[in-house]
Amino acid sequence: MAALIARDTGVEPDVVEGARGEFSIRVGGKLVASKDTRGFPDEADVLTQVKQALVG
Repeated sequence: MAALIARDTGVEPDVVEGARGEFSIRVGGKLVASKDTRGFPDEADVLTQVKQALVG
């Protein structure tokens, strides 16, 4: 996912290891996507959320 975000946004994300089973994406400290009871978020949805957070 980090490579996909970097390719599509031009921003190189910091990858931080979290707790076992955790998957969260934050932009500027704001949570924009995370794993839930249904599993991992859809890549397209993640990219949309990241791009929206980057533009403010």
